[in-house]
Amino acid sequence: MINRIIDYIKELNKNGYTIIYEIDNINNYQSAFEIHFEKCIASLSYSEKVKLKFFSVNKDKLQYILVLDKMIRDYLKIGDIALEDILFQVMKVTTSISVNSDIYETSSSILEHISKIFSFSSSSILFLNEDEKNLETRYINNLNAENNETGIPIKDTLVGESILINLPICVNDPSLHPGYVSIEGFDPDSKNIMNFSCIPFTFENKPFGTLVFISPKRYFDLIDYYSFFLISQIVSSVMEVTIKEEKIKSMLMSTLNALLKAQNVRVKNDYVHENKVQELALKIAEKEKVSSEDKWILRMATYIYDIGEIGIPNSILSKKEVLTDEEKKIIRSHVELGYQLVKNIPSLPDKLKTIIYQHHERWNGEGYPKGLKGDEIDFFAQIIGLCDSYVAMTQERPYRSALPKEKTLEIIRNYSGIFFNPLLVKTLCEVLE
Repeated sequence: MINRIIDYIKELNKNGYTIIYEIDNINNYQSAFEIHFEKCIASLSYSEKVKLKFFSVNKDKLQYILVLDKMIRDYLKIGDIALEDILFQVMKVTTSISVNSDIYETSSSILEHISKIFSFSSSSILFLNEDEKNLETRYINNLNAENNETGIPIKDTLVGESILINLPICVNDPSLHPGYVSIEGFDPDSKNIMNFSCIPFTFENKPFGTLVFISPKRYFDLIDYYSFFLISQIVSSVMEVTIKEEKIKSMLMSTLNALLKAQNVRVKNDYVHENKVQELALKIAEKEKVSSEDKWILRMATYIYDIGEIGIPNSILSKKEVLTDEEKKIIRSHVELGYQLVKNIPSLPDKLKTIIYQHHERWNGEGYPKGLKGDEIDFFAQIIGLCDSYVAMTQERPYRSALPKEKTLEIIRNYSGIFFNPLLVKTLCEVLE
């Protein structure tokens, strides 16, 4: 098992990562002679047996660290963290943070919600000043009040580095990190804390500030780091809305996409499913002469129509045996859960929320959650439901092998007018020919 973990780390190091590891006294320190340790962006620990240091990450492949996390937990026999619970909690940040015109109120809300989720003892929010050389503390939670106006330099500090690379930085035992020395005293108990994290945020795609969190309670791991990456996107969106004081059309779309990537790693291990659903759905929309605005909504829906699966236990989603009646009921609840997650996001069109709620309804009324029939079902929900069914049948699942294209189309045709709108079945077949 150790060899599998090391081989996987080596593969990551070939794909945009720089990871130094120590696993049961096996390490790759000999490869680190050219690395500047002040550039460490993540110092992570699972126990004395497994320690990791990240000096670079691949943002486009960041979800792969969740696979590494699973391998390490299996090796240590410490049990999986309920990733769906963490993703659900992060998603709650999206819907619970109040977007106010007062940036201080927004800052307070952000720190409060994130600190609660991760049990941080102290937190602060810092903004880049006009000369872009220092960070100014604007809001502090449980830190020494006399530091409220402390200016922290960008150069040679952890908080500054997080701004420059626009990535979260989190380190265990931060007093040992060269970049922490410059801001020692920022926390009154700086030598006794277990972890220190900086989560940057942007405004109009430019560096704008960073969140700082401190905890004496536990060490960071890979799931924490991935969660901080999602939070960085959330905060950037919230701050942008607050500062501009305008409604958003695409609020947190990148966050939702990132959440789905994590969900796919947890269940499918790739993004093929939603990419194919999107491709087919948009081709059908083109054939049906759907407006450009509605195609945008449909495209958006292909990212998040199954967002509710975040709240479904992985043990059920990946189960190979036949599901019990109770497990089927839990699976079906993802529609309601998904709708609850998005219904209070004002920037998301109502039609998109309807798609999430209705995409498992069926033409003959045997679907769920409401048993709608025929044209009672939203047209775009019908498109998503059909494309999702087709793609699902053509992909391998824990409980069965993938079906060939022709066999899948035969099944789809057989259920035309039963589960699926005959018009859309005809269009799907034309698109696939």
